[in-house]
Amino acid sequence: MEGIRLIGISICVTTVVTSIFSMLTPDSKLDKVLKFAISLFFLTSIISPFVNNKLDFHIDISDITQAPQTRELTQRVENQFISIAKSNIENTVENLLLRENISPKKIEVLININEDNSISINKLMVYINKSDEKRKQAIEKIVKEGAGYSPQVKIE
Repeated sequence: MEGIRLIGISICVTTVVTSIFSMLTPDSKLDKVLKFAISLFFLTSIISPFVNNKLDFHIDISDITQAPQTRELTQRVENQFISIAKSNIENTVENLLLRENISPKKIEVLININEDNSISINKLMVYINKSDEKRKQAIEKIVKEGAGYSPQVKIE
């Protein structure tokens, strides 16, 4: 990275100095010689960083750390994603049960995002009315087949 900065500075300084010398040269018999000298100066200044082998194009990214703002944003996105996923699972389970004319009182889902960015359902609770107590096993089967996870059915 330092090498690129060195080349950029060298080109800028050389261009400024060369243009100043070009403006200061008088129109005379030595005009061609002066222009040749200025051009030679420009070329050698441009080539010098390459000849001196002081170029370092290595970029060290080991010191780059995630900014606190980025971590906060990542956490916020994960929380929103979890919230949306929970809502989708709750709606899916509710729709599965409503198709069978079972209206749940409440559905609770606990999920988390693993280190490999996969989602795991930790707990799926379905709260039903006392009148649906006889259909508890049917509810478990419906949710297991439809959502792919065995729920815990609680009676309220």
